[in-house]
Amino acid sequence: MKNWIPYSMLILMSFIIGGKLSAQTASTVLKKVNQTYDQKAYKMGYEVTGYYIDKPVYHYKGEVVKSGTQQLNKSDYELTLINKKYFLHLNHEQKIVVFNTLDKKKSQQKVMSNVMESLDSIIEASKPQMTKTSYGYQIALKQTDDPYYENIILKINPEYQLIGVNYYTRTTDSGLTQIEIVYRDITISDQLSDQYFNVEEYVTITKNQLLAKEKYSTYEIIDQRLVQKMN
Repeated sequence: MKNWIPYSMLILMSFIIGGKLSAQTASTVLKKVNQTYDQKAYKMGYEVTGYYIDKPVYHYKGEVVKSGTQQLNKSDYELTLINKKYFLHLNHEQKIVVFNTLDKKKSQQKVMSNVMESLDSIIEASKPQMTKTSYGYQIALKQTDDPYYENIILKINPEYQLIGVNYYTRTTDSGLTQIEIVYRDITISDQLSDQYFNVEEYVTITKNQLLAKEKYSTYEIIDQRLVQKMN
């Protein structure tokens, strides 16, 4: 269940509101956010809790950063980093490092286009309902065609930033009834430092070899550059 969170977060984290929410419908607001947030950089911490009814099943923390086509998502369990040249993934549970170079023309742009296409599909498949709350605003996205999620609730503060998402499951087959994401320490700007996306904090790169930094020296390295050369 944990592996889907980073991607879903990138989809739903785009709901930073740019206008007067009370003067617009929820659908209009979400579509405007979809258009404007893709041009912004952001950095924020998050906490994820899975519940069975009211009992916590798991909990973990992380951070997500995006600037242009560069992205970083790291949690207690894994790290995924995409910069202008490289893709890097660390799985701390399996102790694996996956590394590759990027196709400059295709790979980076495809990531964000997939995110925006997924966001559009969520809106189109829902009938967004908006209400005012003590923390700001709440938008409910009823999932009629999703076999797993019945409802998604977005929580937005008075500064029109997304501060939380709640996923409510349709069944209890997975052992969960709700997944809650809380966002904190939100920074939004036109651009963030490239230092956030420095893969050499984690590995040392040479033409023919990849070495993990000491902290990850016991991890198995999967250098996909070598696989591509063999093919």
